Amino acid sequence: AEGFLAEATHWLDGDTATHGPVAGDGMTDKPRVLVVDDNADIREYVSSLLSGDYLVQTAVDGEDGLEQARALPPDLVLTDVMMPKLDGFALLKALRGNDRTRDIPVVLLSARAGEESRIEGIDAGADDYVLKPFSARELNARVSSNLTMARARRNFSRAARENEARRSFLLTLSDALRAMSSTAAVSQCAVDHIGRQLGATD
Repeated sequence: AEGFLAEATHWLDGDTATHGPVAGDGMTDKPRVLVVDDNADIREYVSSLLSGDYLVQTAVDGEDGLEQARALPPDLVLTDVMMPKLDGFALLKALRGNDRTRDIPVVLLSARAGEESRIEGIDAGADDYVLKPFSARELNARVSSNLTMARARRNFSRAARENEARRSFLLTLSDALRAMSSTAAVSQCAVDHIGRQLGATD
């Protein structure tokens, strides 16, 4: 029974991965960054600063950015605050309200200086607030740090789910071992539990 327990626990461990934004586009390991700004010069400038380390895609306004993010969630969104159709705050709210995009780190870019503006952005749910004009070094550092923090959050959530699944399985199998005298009965109970667990994670 102990050998079966080890193998069954391994099956559960392999099926509890978090489903979230995937780095790159399937052809590269570079994280994908969505740059949203209605100013073409800013979009080109930001893209040029990031393209060496990231796969950069651009959107011409908030509506375009929201459509792209929902269709293929990026690893991080860099968005201007003042835009037509859908501004940065409205885009942020829409991203946070969608299951596919709610955990994407969002960095606001704004010319509005002052601590009050920064706090307003953070209170709205942004992960960071970068004041224009910014240097290449500052922008790259902010993007890198926010991607690192997002990765840490995903790993923590995945580990928590794996630990809970493992604990549930072990408790159930332990109960079965105490209640049943037949190894075959214990094995069947474990198989049934695995089936329920896998069905719950689909």
